[in-house]
Amino acid sequence: MMMNRVSLFAVVTTAALLRPLGSEAIAASGGPSLLSSPGTGISANKSEPGPTALAEALASPLGLVLDHDVLYWTNHGTPPGFADGSIMKMPAAGGAPVTIAANVLNPLFLAVANGNVYWTSGGTASGTDGSVNKVSVLGGPVTKLATGQLGPLGVTADDHEVFFTSLGTLANNYNDGSVAKVPVGGGQVTTIASAELLPYYVVADATSVYWTSPINAGIEKAPRAGGAKDLLAPSSGGPLGITLDAGTVYWTEVMSSTVQSISTAGGAATQLADGQSHPSGIIADRGDVFFTNAGNGTSDGSVVEVPGAGGGARVLASGYTYPFGIAVDASYVYVAVGGAANVSAGSIVRIAR
Repeated sequence: MMMNRVSLFAVVTTAALLRPLGSEAIAASGGPSLLSSPGTGISANKSEPGPTALAEALASPLGLVLDHDVLYWTNHGTPPGFADGSIMKMPAAGGAPVTIAANVLNPLFLAVANGNVYWTSGGTASGTDGSVNKVSVLGGPVTKLATGQLGPLGVTADDHEVFFTSLGTLANNYNDGSVAKVPVGGGQVTTIASAELLPYYVVADATSVYWTSPINAGIEKAPRAGGAKDLLAPSSGGPLGITLDAGTVYWTEVMSSTVQSISTAGGAATQLADGQSHPSGIIADRGDVFFTNAGNGTSDGSVVEVPGAGGGARVLASGYTYPFGIAVDASYVYVAVGGAANVSAGSIVRIAR
């Protein structure tokens, strides 16, 4: 989905969708910030070596995944049509980036499972022709698993199913969003939750699907086999990015400027960090949580780590323009940095954790 030919990449990274929705066009950049300035309880990381740019001059990289020591990402492409997007990969240790799907329309986020890359395509300005797609990690023909979707955005996959969110349409004030699934080999699309207001990102475990509902709900949960949904963590703070690790859900909140966590079984949420600047992408690993602050588009984005059990947040790197997608291994954090709008100034960066 594109909104009046405006990049959805800019929309999600500036959190413009979290303003009150009306019949007017949704702006992708500019305007007052929704968030407070970064807090003072964040320490800079002075001991690690500087970040390394693994790939540069990219057209708005957005989603990023690490699988078997290989990085995969979406290049959202360039306006007005975003028809020149691509799916790319490269070794996490460095090397030449390889395009595994070219001339992809409006690619957004992606997942990797069972030797395939799955991604959401927002489609054209109509907002009604989005799709969920797959291609082998080796490249080759692209298969459309779901078509005619209303602004698909978040996606996750395992060996059996692909789960995805759809934002809905402006014509219906985005009240027609949904969470759905489709078999990895193709087949019937099954709706897990309908009439959702702007469901954003999604994760799944063996029994349940979890997603962020940033406007008026919080963190929602439903059985992956189908059934009634449950509000796992109510929030008016604008939950956005979400990740799952060892029975705990972690998420970023762009309006409350915080990072939160909760057990998949429910209970009280725990605030892990506050005073952030558009906290966006998030991932957890080995007891630590890593997230990106997208900032306000003026080279004020950053990459931050906080212990999953709570404690002081630590800035690993800063000075980026729209960092969003994030991945991690035992030694490094990897970030997709979107760069300045409308130019190929994005990069994939590696940072010591």
